Amino acid sequence: MNQRTEHSYRLLALLVLVSMVGPLATAIYMPAFPAMAQAFAVGPDQIQLTLTAYMLGLAVAQLFCGAIADRFGRRPVMHISLIIFAIGSLASIFADSIASLILFRTLQAIGASTGIVLGRAIIRDVYQPSEALHALSIVGATIAIAPTVAPIVGGFLVEHSGWQATFAFLLVVGLFTLAISLRELPETLKPENVQSLHPQRMMTNFWSILKHREFLAYALPNGTMLFVHYAFLSSASFILIEVYGVSEVGFGLYYLMVNAGYISGTMLGTKWRKKGFTHSVGMSAFLMIFSAMANLFFNFADWETPFTLCFFYSFAAFGAGLFMPVLVNGSLQNFPEKSGTASSLMGFVQMIGGALGSALLGAVYDGSARPMVIVIMAMTLVMYAIYYSLLPKPDYSAAR
Repeated sequence: MNQRTEHSYRLLALLVLVSMVGPLATAIYMPAFPAMAQAFAVGPDQIQLTLTAYMLGLAVAQLFCGAIADRFGRRPVMHISLIIFAIGSLASIFADSIASLILFRTLQAIGASTGIVLGRAIIRDVYQPSEALHALSIVGATIAIAPTVAPIVGGFLVEHSGWQATFAFLLVVGLFTLAISLRELPETLKPENVQSLHPQRMMTNFWSILKHREFLAYALPNGTMLFVHYAFLSSASFILIEVYGVSEVGFGLYYLMVNAGYISGTMLGTKWRKKGFTHSVGMSAFLMIFSAMANLFFNFADWETPFTLCFFYSFAAFGAGLFMPVLVNGSLQNFPEKSGTASSLMGFVQMIGGALGSALLGAVYDGSARPMVIVIMAMTLVMYAIYYSLLPKPDYSAAR
């Protein structure tokens, strides 16, 4: 292995680590939802607001951190954000009300946002477009380990040490990631790509990206996909634990099935990159629509079980794994000189979608899975309608 290849692998490994922080903080406390509702004497809708606040915090922070990193560089923004994440994690341990926990989760989100945005931006800084797509697929596949393992770890921590232990775990992860990043992260922003932070210039940059039809064709379905996923994620713990009596650790094991589908999808999508991505988009559409229809049918036929719910949703996760690298790379490929800003806007759309999904399901949750499966079915159809209407004749050969 030559020095350049070793450096490339080390950089990818670091980007996986920093990109894992956000998804880990999202998923690890999911098994604690019922316990937290009991501890704070609130209903599921208010507990789900901790997830909604986190997603909104990610959305707003991502909107600005990319532009800030395009001005001051990747390293300082990354390290300051990890410090903020650690502070938010520490404060969450001592939250004494649902209002304070919502506030501290928002602080956590502000800190976690940079790893998500700058992980993508650094890849665009360093790699050529075809190599970047491959790197994005690898990062997407490996960071899926975090939400796969997190609910199992979270369930174990909740059963043995209470819900606060999940935030203690996140504190340790944040500090460890900060230490590694301080040592290993290079500055990848090229001097000629430094952007102004003047408000007018920022708005000009935002508008130049938002008016790009191809950006919207990829970014809006990305947000809709996150809507679907967080509609499932925000309801699944209450449905499995409270409705079906599954344990906290059991919830993590069921969710493992879902993320296994996502990882499998990203791995297959990576193998297909040299053929273009027509295969990925078509198969993802089939799998996600099939998943939604199957869960809808089993629910109305009264055949639903925890296994069928997660088993059929795993097909949607597989389809999302195929589609996500296409959407991420497509959103960024036309803006090499403003990759941080483009990544911020894409992340903003994603997180707004996730926040709306969790908020809506918190509002309509009725103690059953029916609202969730109906919403997922409807929004899956909306996602592909948006994609094909904005990009009616996609040509992925250029991404090879």
